[in-house]
Amino acid sequence: MKKRKSVRGLISNARITTIAVFGWILAQLLTIGLAITLTKFVPKIGSLSRIILIVAICGFSLVIGSLLSFLLTNRSSYVTQNINRSINKIAAGDYSASIPKIGDNSDIDRLIDNFNKMVKELNSVTVLRKDFITTFSHEFKTPIVSIKGYAELLRESENLTDEQKEYLTVIIDESKHLSSLAERTMLLSKLDSDSVSEPDEEFYLDEQLGRCAILLDSQMTAKKINLSFSAEHVKITGKKDLLKEAWTNLLSNAVRYSNDGGNIKVTCKKKNGSAMVTIADDGVGMDEETLSHMYESFYQSKTDGKKEGLGLGLSITKKIIDLSNGTILCASTLGKGTYFTVTLPLKGTVEQ
Repeated sequence: MKKRKSVRGLISNARITTIAVFGWILAQLLTIGLAITLTKFVPKIGSLSRIILIVAICGFSLVIGSLLSFLLTNRSSYVTQNINRSINKIAAGDYSASIPKIGDNSDIDRLIDNFNKMVKELNSVTVLRKDFITTFSHEFKTPIVSIKGYAELLRESENLTDEQKEYLTVIIDESKHLSSLAERTMLLSKLDSDSVSEPDEEFYLDEQLGRCAILLDSQMTAKKINLSFSAEHVKITGKKDLLKEAWTNLLSNAVRYSNDGGNIKVTCKKKNGSAMVTIADDGVGMDEETLSHMYESFYQSKTDGKKEGLGLGLSITKKIIDLSNGTILCASTLGKGTYFTVTLPLKGTVEQ
């Protein structure tokens, strides 16, 4: 089936090319014939004048032939460019793309109509998926929080055996995991649909990074990780709470994938009118396949063997940095560590 469609596409392109070439050749032959005929009916002019006349008419024929060729191929080129433009928009997640019809009820018009129907269906499915994720995550979180609360109350009882306390601890830990999954899924859905309403505010980026590092102090202490923190006093205007989520994700990943006794280095400074943050570790690193998929939702590397995460942290971080009109770059070597560089505008988001 695919071969047939491919052959049909080649035949269609060949037809357009053949018509264009035929039109160009026909225009050349007609105008050259006209030139020769005219010179025969004007016998009084000299040989030089006759040659000049023939050259002039031949030049005119070249222009006419090129114009005819352009008119014959222009419609196909117009449609191709519009389809390519729309496909690029769809690949970027914009399902509002559509192509205007030519209006001649041709095969090309029917192709455009089917393409627009496909995009409309994709947009409907995307909206339905986002609504479902948001609703499900909210409804899912409520009972999980209740289960966690009751389990914590039961664990405080003095009449429990060590085994019962252990079971309750497992329930509490798994409840935390599921609650975190619901919260992050809701946040990701909001970021995907551009429905985050957090206003920009002024704050010191170095102080925020320091507070995020303190939140992970117990985890770093447990793994005997050495933290190097070097930060200039940098004031920015941005989405404070969202950026806190981004730094927490990057730092927690650095801790999670660092070896016992490893090193993490955090820097913050102004550079070229922007704020630049780097977070580096000398842990397990990432291979090329992981690097190519690292910002995809729910993606987890198959090589590191660690399954504590949800596969949402880097996806959320990338969307937050993009929403802040910043950039995030990553360099990593398997077995040697990972180096993230985040650049943010000092004045926060810019109105488009």
